[in-house]
Amino acid sequence: MENLVYLFSCFLSCMIIAGLMFQFMGDRYEKVFVNPWVYRIAAAVVVVIVTLVNLKRSVWWNMGANFLVFGIASFIFYEDKSGRRYWRVVESECFLIITGVLFEGIGVFGIDLLMEKLSLMPEDVVISSSIEVVFSKLVLIFFYYVLLRRIWKKDYRQSRTQVFLYLVMFIYSMFNTLMFATAATRKADYFLLCTNLGCVIFANLYLIYALKVEDEKNSMEFQIAMMKQQESMQFEHYERQREKYGRSIEILHDVSKHIHSIEELYQAGVTDKAMEYTKQIGSILKPLVPEEYSDNPMLNILLADRKQAAESQGIKFEVKVESTGLGFIEPVDVTTLFGNLLENAMQAVLKCSGERYIKVHIRNYNEMISIRIENSVEKEVMIKNGKPVSTDGKGTGIGCLNVERCVKKYGGSVLYKNGNGKFYSDAILNR
Repeated sequence: MENLVYLFSCFLSCMIIAGLMFQFMGDRYEKVFVNPWVYRIAAAVVVVIVTLVNLKRSVWWNMGANFLVFGIASFIFYEDKSGRRYWRVVESECFLIITGVLFEGIGVFGIDLLMEKLSLMPEDVVISSSIEVVFSKLVLIFFYYVLLRRIWKKDYRQSRTQVFLYLVMFIYSMFNTLMFATAATRKADYFLLCTNLGCVIFANLYLIYALKVEDEKNSMEFQIAMMKQQESMQFEHYERQREKYGRSIEILHDVSKHIHSIEELYQAGVTDKAMEYTKQIGSILKPLVPEEYSDNPMLNILLADRKQAAESQGIKFEVKVESTGLGFIEPVDVTTLFGNLLENAMQAVLKCSGERYIKVHIRNYNEMISIRIENSVEKEVMIKNGKPVSTDGKGTGIGCLNVERCVKKYGGSVLYKNGNGKFYSDAILNR
């Protein structure tokens, strides 16, 4: 019966390791096959192979089997857009070492220390090994979802409530493991012990699954919020252009009258008034004609629109374009990228009591386009994880995340920094 307990604990251990490894590879790389059953069958085969090898109770055999099966899995079932096939295998093996040596080691050490302090260490080596295996996996599950997965899956978000539930389940599982150890020292029924082990593990897995569904729901809601923000910006831009178009129609409707009036002034010999009238008409028409900053019509319209809005509020707005070939930036991305960055700059400048200005500088940088938006600030902007956050420090804002997604579309990056009463937004785009 002791061997049955050990077999059962090995099976649970291998199942958890396989599940986490396949999830890690799925988060990091692209799947080669579309059919999900391919990966389910592959994971099941891995569990069977590693479980059978674990029955030899050899550390070196166990490590060798894990490295072999997961290395083959990462090589065959996943692909990396960068084409680094062998690096993908090395990365998976490194993750296996980190989880197996560090976190499982913490679990084994922790449960042994607890059982020793509480005088609950079972005399049977097989039973104590089974307890170590199970508890080490509980520690691994906890740290994987609370800490590790955040590192490589940037869109993995957890609320404080979710983290608290993970912690509660972990503490609950720890007490159940200690009860298991107590029952083992008193020679309890081994079937009941296996049942308890299974309940503890599957309770954790069920909670993780439920929270994973909640995470996916939150992620979808966040994506929808980002799309709504982008749609709102597009709509606002459309409304401003519609208003401009309406004013253009009104002015053009009266152009013939204005020309007739200027002709009459010239015929009457009142050239000074005719010239003044002409300048007035020119000043009316000027805002309706976007300045040719670049070869991207949408960018010209947006910059002219933002310049007019800034200057109407007493903000100095400078544009310097030293680059050609900006037509590759799609209109929707022009609005998302420049619209959000300039909107953030406007909001910051309006809070300034001193000098108010915004500078836009676009230039070539090798085969890339460098975009810098500089603006004055009243006080230094808080930057967290490379992104500016709101004044209360609680969020980066959907606009900045839309900018980041837009920049990544062109294989570029965006950087924010402070400096001597100024704030810089630097973006790089690949042509």
